[in-house]
Amino acid sequence: MKKFVIFGGGHGLMRLAEGIKIYEKLSGEYFEKTFILPVTDSGGSTGELRKLTNFRIIPVGDFRKIIITLAKYSNENVYKFTSIFNERFFDHKIGNLILLKLIEKYGAVNAFNILRELFGIKEKIFPVCERGDLTLYARTIDDQIIEGEWNIENKPHSKIVEVWIEPEAEAEYYVIDELENADLIIFSPGSLYGSVISCILYKNLLEKLKEIDIPKIVFLNLKRDIETTGLDNILELCSVYEKYIDVDLYIANNKVISEDHYRPMYGVDKILYFDLVDENNCKYHDPKKIAKYFGKILDHLNI
Repeated sequence: MKKFVIFGGGHGLMRLAEGIKIYEKLSGEYFEKTFILPVTDSGGSTGELRKLTNFRIIPVGDFRKIIITLAKYSNENVYKFTSIFNERFFDHKIGNLILLKLIEKYGAVNAFNILRELFGIKEKIFPVCERGDLTLYARTIDDQIIEGEWNIENKPHSKIVEVWIEPEAEAEYYVIDELENADLIIFSPGSLYGSVISCILYKNLLEKLKEIDIPKIVFLNLKRDIETTGLDNILELCSVYEKYIDVDLYIANNKVISEDHYRPMYGVDKILYFDLVDENNCKYHDPKKIAKYFGKILDHLNI
């Protein structure tokens, strides 16, 4: 069975994960999958819970989302149960509160394993780092320093030229170990800096990603947003990833239905184009379309 290690978070990771699950169901070809998630989220319920725990616990929102997505393919009763994870108890998502207490009592990896076993989730789910005190920073082209993932994603600013995490930390040993025997490394769509780049800003992980000779593919975002200010075309978007990793293949959308959508730039060998947009919500990838073309992506890579 081929093994995929998938980096990312948020809605982008959810939709990619669902797309792969649909492909598996339709094709009968199954994969061993490990999801590695970022730990710098500073907004919403997750951000407030980080403050309440004095930044001792990793942010839990992205983990709630991927657990709900994967549980959907376990059985109907499990999905009904996990669907309440997105409902609120006063100011907080119920799933966030459950995850917070489990992590507090058993540690992050054990907490996720408890839920995986309980919900029949076969995929591994890991935080890239178990430290709860990490903050994402960005520097813009006009030398403005932006503190916090939420501010980077939501407050207007000029082009970002540098991002980093404080305090300095290393990726967990089990993240490095997961890469050793992988057949494919995938970077999900999602918040460019908040969900994807922040997931690899660890010296030992960057070194490992450069060292291993394993295909690496990136699902590019569909459209420009505050975070990608100054990245005006597909090639400029790709250039951000090239600062950190040697990408073998970019997967991009070729159906433009919004002014903010990146337009195809054909003739670049490393970019494959497909119609990937969710026409009911053009900000996101359509999982069914990911499933439709996933086999072609694997064939292109000879996997």
